[in-house]
Amino acid sequence: MIVLAIIAGGIGALVRGEVTELRGRREGTALVNLAGAALLGLIVGLAGAEDATASSVLVPGLGFCGGLTTWSTWMLDVASRREDLQALSIVVTLGVGAVVAGAGWFLGALLVG
Repeated sequence: MIVLAIIAGGIGALVRGEVTELRGRREGTALVNLAGAALLGLIVGLAGAEDATASSVLVPGLGFCGGLTTWSTWMLDVASRREDLQALSIVVTLGVGAVVAGAGWFLGALLVG
């Protein structure tokens, strides 16, 4: 199971690299972080099913989403913004991230009934 999570993390990191290459570092980082939040919410929502196993959450959640998202690059992006926009950037990113994670969880919970 750990090996699968490591492989999934590598795949997530490759996807992140491609997205940031196509969209630029700042926009690409925002996109992968929000997509990762939504996907992790969906995974947790789906894990509410009675037959969910630890590996059904660990591999895609910790592995893929962990490799896809990036905390350090986001903090670098925040620090490189004008000082008057830093707090706004943090609030907007965390707020939107919470909303998309909640929407993913809600969708997952709906799908498992």
